Amino acid sequence: MKSIGTWQFRQIDIFAVVIGVAVTAAFYWLGVNPVLSMRDQRTAQLQDLYAQQTNLGQSERRLAHIKQELAGVRKSLDALPVHLEPATSLNTRISRLTELVSESRLKIDGIRPAEPAYGADYGSVPIVIDGSGSYTDWTRLLHELARQYPDTAIETFQLSRTADDMSSTVSFHLDLTWYVSLPTDRPAGQGAPGGV
Repeated sequence: MKSIGTWQFRQIDIFAVVIGVAVTAAFYWLGVNPVLSMRDQRTAQLQDLYAQQTNLGQSERRLAHIKQELAGVRKSLDALPVHLEPATSLNTRISRLTELVSESRLKIDGIRPAEPAYGADYGSVPIVIDGSGSYTDWTRLLHELARQYPDTAIETFQLSRTADDMSSTVSFHLDLTWYVSLPTDRPAGQGAPGGV
């Protein structure tokens, strides 16, 4: 009878071992494995967070450096001798240009300003000057324009002399652009479509 009892004991032992392994496997797959997966995901997320924080720190340092450079550029711009006047002082500018042309010993046939056009940070006023005089006086005018009015650009110019005129007199046509500040009721950075 011992052999039957031992056989039954072994069957029960084998059955218990199988049940124990099944319960252990179920516990692992239903309990431990999800925890391990969550831990792996958390580790990956922490690594990703660390990488993003590192990138954020670098970006913040770059931004601070760029802001510092921008402040330096703005300070340099403020120190420049060119400060844009408002377009409302157009009559004063025309008067000063007329004086300059006259001081250069040139004859003025006409000065025609156009309407101002505004961009995001500044405006521009086209001004056309027609006249005549000697070539030497003409070059003096160009030199003085550049020296006295750094806010005014010479866009184009034409010099001409008729074939039958043997004197040193030339006729000139000068297209200028006077750069002006934005109107006070309009903040910088709000350009108009079709503006400068």
